[in-house]
Amino acid sequence: MKNLRFKKLIIFIIFLLILIKIYLDNLDEREMWVNKAPMPTSRHSLAVVTLSDKIYAIGGYNKYLGTTDIIEIYDPKTDTWSKGKEMPTARHSIGAIALNGKLYVIGGGSHTGQTNIVEIYDPKTDIWSRGKEMPTARETFAITTLNNKIYAIGGYNQNLGFSNIVEIYDPETDTWSKGKEMPTARGRVVGVTVDDEIYVMGGYNRTILNIIEIYDPETNTWSRGKEMPTTRRNFGVTTLNNKIYVVGGFDTNIVEIYDPKTGMWEKGPSLNYPRYELGVTTLNNKIYAIGGINPIIVEHYYIIQNTVEEYKV
Repeated sequence: MKNLRFKKLIIFIIFLLILIKIYLDNLDEREMWVNKAPMPTSRHSLAVVTLSDKIYAIGGYNKYLGTTDIIEIYDPKTDTWSKGKEMPTARHSIGAIALNGKLYVIGGGSHTGQTNIVEIYDPKTDIWSRGKEMPTARETFAITTLNNKIYAIGGYNQNLGFSNIVEIYDPETDTWSKGKEMPTARGRVVGVTVDDEIYVMGGYNRTILNIIEIYDPETNTWSRGKEMPTTRRNFGVTTLNNKIYVVGGFDTNIVEIYDPKTGMWEKGPSLNYPRYELGVTTLNNKIYAIGGINPIIVEHYYIIQNTVEEYKV
């Protein structure tokens, strides 16, 4: 009798393990981050931008290479990387954005300090050109687009300190103009556009912040949004389906999702690896987190990442 019960228990355990395996094998990828082919060059303080169904990883810093001009291009269809044409100017902590089929790389840091350089890449011709310099040299600023213009907001300059400056670039006329200054000066900040408004989130001004300030270019006014649940700096941000995804940041792998229509936050699936100074972008209803720094110290150095994580929404 005891043997029979024992056999039944063993069969039950085996059956349960089979069910668990089936569940794990078929777990919806929308509930987790999936590791993809790693970026060839480990780096942090890079920019990551979607352009023409590919993802461009631009510039950044590597402890062996220093500040870099490297461009590496990820193709999600084949899960492979290729090399792009190097930036004319090596930089980290840049603002980069795609607009009308071209890639704009603005400002950032170099071995001489903050820059105001504007370099423009046309993938059709594989040529870099120069744009009109940004009026204020800075790094770790928020960058976004609205109505065919590029907005550079906040950031840090070693002479001016933390910035609340709003400068607006018009690629059509190659000119810059000024917007109303942001209420809170800060660097290591991010920004995105949703429904014709610009959301500037988190950052650092000797305090790690969770504030959201919203800029309306039509009225040239600022308002406050609902604070992020988690204070963050050096994190990634992207939008999908009119929601804002904030990803990682200093010493965290937390992902939080903001719905501007309801003003409510919800928690998303955490990254597999905590990291900051990473790049985040969206392509084909998937979010990609690339590179950055893992806060674990090995041989007196933080781990600089080349990992790529994909989240299907």
